[in-house]
Amino acid sequence: MDVIQTGVSAADRTARAQLATKLRELLEGRSGNGGAGNQNQQGARIADLVEELGAAAGVAVSERDVQAALAELQGEVRVTAGRVTLARG
Repeated sequence: MDVIQTGVSAADRTARAQLATKLRELLEGRSGNGGAGNQNQQGARIADLVEELGAAAGVAVSERDVQAALAELQGEVRVTAGRVTLARG
């Protein structure tokens, strides 16, 4: 019934939330341990994130999946010219 009302199943929402969490962890790892985040200032290319998340998940991850995860992280990440950086810090 949930799919009929919202267009998205509970399993899809859970998977999207898990992907967003993994994406946040990946970006935090790139920024270093609480420092100035020199690596993170350059950000990560979306294509690289698709590749890394797919390898970590062991399943194919599409750019659309990453875009949906970025939407979940709205306010926490910044996307500029195809590069993703953490907005905080």
